Amino acid sequence: MPSTKSFCNKTLFVKNLSRFWPIPVIYFLILLILLPVRGYTICKPFTLPFYRPNGIIMILNYSRDAALKMGPGLSFFFACGTACVLYSYLYQSRSVQFMGSLPVSREAMFGSAYLAGFCMLSAPVILTMCIMFIQQIGFGVPASRALLYDLETLGIYLIQMLLFYSLAVFSAQLTGHFAIMPPMYLFLNFFLIIGYYLFVAYASIFLPHCVFSRPEFVTYSSPLVWMSFWHSLPLPNDQLAVSSFHWIYYVYLTAGLLLTFAAMLLHRRRKMENASEIISYRPLRSILKYVLSLMFGLGMGYILYVLTDSNASFEGTLLFVFISTLIGYFGIEMVLQKSFRVLRSWKGFVVCILLSSAFLLAMMTDVLGWEKAIPDPNGIESAKISPSGTVSDSEMKDRIRELHQFVLENEDALRKHHQDNEISLWFEYDMKAGHKMIRKFENLPFDLDHLKVPGTYEYMFTEIYHSEESIRNLYGIDKTIQHGFLDFTSVPTDSKEPAAQPEGDNSVPYQNITIELDAKTIQYILENCLIPDYRAGKLLQYPEYVSDWIAYRNEKAESETYYRSCYLHWEYLDSDPSSPGIEIKGTGIMLHTSEDFDTLTGQYIMELISGNVK
Repeated sequence: MPSTKSFCNKTLFVKNLSRFWPIPVIYFLILLILLPVRGYTICKPFTLPFYRPNGIIMILNYSRDAALKMGPGLSFFFACGTACVLYSYLYQSRSVQFMGSLPVSREAMFGSAYLAGFCMLSAPVILTMCIMFIQQIGFGVPASRALLYDLETLGIYLIQMLLFYSLAVFSAQLTGHFAIMPPMYLFLNFFLIIGYYLFVAYASIFLPHCVFSRPEFVTYSSPLVWMSFWHSLPLPNDQLAVSSFHWIYYVYLTAGLLLTFAAMLLHRRRKMENASEIISYRPLRSILKYVLSLMFGLGMGYILYVLTDSNASFEGTLLFVFISTLIGYFGIEMVLQKSFRVLRSWKGFVVCILLSSAFLLAMMTDVLGWEKAIPDPNGIESAKISPSGTVSDSEMKDRIRELHQFVLENEDALRKHHQDNEISLWFEYDMKAGHKMIRKFENLPFDLDHLKVPGTYEYMFTEIYHSEESIRNLYGIDKTIQHGFLDFTSVPTDSKEPAAQPEGDNSVPYQNITIELDAKTIQYILENCLIPDYRAGKLLQYPEYVSDWIAYRNEKAESETYYRSCYLHWEYLDSDPSSPGIEIKGTGIMLHTSEDFDTLTGQYIMELISGNVK
C-alpha cells in the first residue's frame, strides 16, 4: 500500500526551480571562470616537454588545489543566499497564509524547497567538474587518474555544500525575519571560535604569561575556518598529493543530515503567526538574548580597553564591560520586543553583569592556577625554550623545568635590575596526552656578565641552548639537508659600512662574496665544525638574538684590521604531521668577529672563501 505522506511535491519543486534559476546560472559562471577557464591558462604550460614527467602530476594537483581552496567560501555564501530566498515565504504573513492554504503537507512543503535548493547548488558543481575532467584528458592526463582525483574533489565539495546548506536552512527555521537569517547563520558557524578568542583576549590582560593554542574541536566547530586551513596547505609538485579527504568530513556529512532532519521538525512545528518575528521560537529568545549580550559586552569591553591604550585595573576593565553590556543587552531587547520600553527587563541585565564579573574575577585571580603551572615531568614528551631546539632527553627536560621555576619565582627581582640587553623566553612543552603547554616571559633583562656564573638564569639558559640535542633540532642537522649559501663581507673597521658607500666610490676596499654550497658541504660543517664548537663553548656564548649583540661583538673587534661578517644559511626538509606535504625550512648562523673566525666553523669557512676546499 503506497504511503500517504509525501516529502516532496513535484509542482512546488519545479516552481522553485523556475523562480530562482538565476542562482545556479550565476554560481556556474563563477565556477567556470575560477576553475576551468583560469585553470586552462595556468595548466597549459605544464603540457610542454620541459615539465615532463611531472606535468600531469602538476595539472592534477593544481586542479584539486584550486577547487578545494575556493570551494568552502563559495559554498558558504551561496548556501546562505539560496536558503534565504527559498524559505522567504516564512517571513511574511500573506505568503505564509497562502502556503498554508495549499493542499500540501508541511513535510512536502519543506522537502520541495530543500531539494530544489540542493539541486541548484550541486548541479553547477557537477557540471564544472565534468568540464575539468574533459579538460584534463585534453591535457594528456590518463582518464582513470583524472576520474579518481575529480570524484574525490566532487565528493568533498558536495559534503561542504550539504553542511552549509543544511545549516542555512536550519537558521531559516529559527528566525522569522529575512534580515535576521544571515546573522543567525553566521552566529551558528562562528559561535565557539568567537567565544574562544574572547577568552584569549582577556587572558592576555590577566594571564600575560599564558599562551593558548586553539583546541582542535574549536576549529572543527567552524567548518569554514577548518576547511580554509586544511585546503590551504601546500601540495608537492613532483608527486601525487595524498588524499584530501579528512576524517572530519564524515562528521560533517552526519551533521548535515541531522541538521536537515532537525530543520524539517522545526518547520512542521512552526507557528505560522510567528512570521515577521525576530526569533520564531520563544524559548530560544531568552537563551539567545543572554548569549549575545555576554559576547557583545565582553567583546566591546575589550575593544574599549584596547582603544583607550590603558593598563586598566580590574575595576576599570569591569567598567568597560558594564557599559558595553548595558548597550548590548537593552539594544538586543529592543530588537526582540520591537519597542523602546525595555527597562522592565532590568533583572536580565543584572544577571549578565554578574556573569561577566564572575568571569573577569576568575581570570584575574587565576583560580585554575594556569600562570604558575609547571607540568609534571612524567607527562612531558618533549620541551624547548624558544628559539632553541626541542629536547626529549629527561635531564634536559628537567633543566628546562628548573629554569621555568626559577624565572617564575624570581621574575619581579629580575626585572628590577636594568640591563641594556633583553631576552624573551617561551617555554614550550609537548605533553604525552597530546596537547601543548606554552608559557612566555617577555623582555627579561639579560646580563652578559652572568653567562658563566652558575646559578644565574643566564647560565641555565645558555647551558640548555647549547646542548647538542637542542642544536641538532634547531638547525635541522638530522634532517635531509638541501642546498645552502655563504654570504661574506670584509671591510676596514674605520670605514663606512658597505651599504653606506656612495655609488661608484671605490676608495673603500671591501669584498662581498656569495658561495653556493651543496648538501654534503653543509652536512660536513654542521657535524665536524658547528657541533664541536658548541661543545667547546667557542661559538655563540650568548643568544644571538640579544638586542645589541652585534654592537657588543664589534667592541672586541676594534683592534682588528678588518671587520668581518659571515652568514651561513641552509635549507632542510621537515615533515609536518598536520600537512599532506613536506615543509622546507631555512635556518643559519652568523659569525661576526675574528674571535668567531678562530673557531673550527670559522676556519673552514675561510678555507671555503680562499678556495682551498675541494
